[in-house]
Amino acid sequence: MARMIVKYKLIYGICLAMLLAVSRAGGEIQVDFSGNDEIRSGRLRSAIPDPPEDSTGKYFAAWAGAAQASIVALYREQGYFDIRIKKSVKTAGKRDTTVLFEVNEARRYRYDTVRVEPVRRDDSVQTPLPDLQAQRAGYYRREDILRDRTAILRALRNAG
Repeated sequence: MARMIVKYKLIYGICLAMLLAVSRAGGEIQVDFSGNDEIRSGRLRSAIPDPPEDSTGKYFAAWAGAAQASIVALYREQGYFDIRIKKSVKTAGKRDTTVLFEVNEARRYRYDTVRVEPVRRDDSVQTPLPDLQAQRAGYYRREDILRDRTAILRALRNAG
């Protein structure tokens, strides 16, 4: 009986040591943003992929690059085409890592003149076009362009 107790204590000790080793291998990855005046940190955080469990693993660099690309794409959809992002990684001890994305939004692009012209100049189809979302001096937003494109195609299709 005493031998069995020693055996279970040994197994328990080995399992506990393995758990501690696994928990110390990685650490918490904290994601922070600075310079993002127009898009809130929560929205940026939801746009990036979830960070890997371990900042020392081979997937961390790939995740950081993908997160940076996701932030750039989100800003460009809102008209910030000159966006610049600097990524810095700070490690506190062996466990916790903070990734800081420093955003330089630059200026937001606006529409100038918005007009729709037929492909062929001799096109005799006269179609009243719907009110477009893209208005002169309005800020560029990708979703407005896509919505206008759909409305224009629908109007032209209905005209024959």
